[in-house]
Amino acid sequence: MLDDLKIILDNIKPGDLYLPAKFETFEKKQVEVLQQLVPEKKKYRLLEAPCGFGKSVVAAASGRVRGMIMENKAAGQRMIITCIQKSLQQQFVDDFSHDSTGKEYAV
Repeated sequence: MLDDLKIILDNIKPGDLYLPAKFETFEKKQVEVLQQLVPEKKKYRLLEAPCGFGKSVVAAASGRVRGMIMENKAAGQRMIITCIQKSLQQQFVDDFSHDSTGKEYAV
């Protein structure tokens, strides 16, 4: 399964996951992080990365890829994203407040 995941993540674009159009492609470093986060079976996962890394798009993508790859076993799981500034919280809400079907998340 990990080989299949690598192939999928090497070729996937944010639009394939119904992420906002402003995210045209994933950076190589983001794909590398997704390859580690998605198959992880631990209940809690932590991503700490520098400013400008794209943590928000990686977090959103990881949830959607897990639901897609893992036969929707993770699709109903909750995801908690934390940040230290109100402006970053608002940015995340503006970009990712709806799921792939258009249903609004509780934020």
